[in-house]
Amino acid sequence: MYVSIAIHHPKGAKEEVSVLSTMRKFGEAQRKSKGCIIITACKDDPTGCIFAVGIWDNKENFFKAQVGTEKVLEEANFETLEDEARKIYLGEPVVWV
Repeated sequence: MYVSIAIHHPKGAKEEVSVLSTMRKFGEAQRKSKGCIIITACKDDPTGCIFAVGIWDNKENFFKAQVGTEKVLEEANFETLEDEARKIYLGEPVVWV
């Protein structure tokens, strides 16, 4: 299993709509890729940040999927939409609970 987490901090409501639109398109493209188990985005109630979580069957399929879907991300200029740079975390589970 391989997990990706992206954390976004939109500047405001208008920018949040743009970030979510891009995330929706990216998620739709990712879902079509081999090995994708789930792609979802959530909004943190206390902070308002948006985080996306992707779960893949393995690391190799995750990286293969990025080649065809990264073009969607090029449509959005996250530097102008967010208060701080998005953070991306990638990894395999190290503890099962």
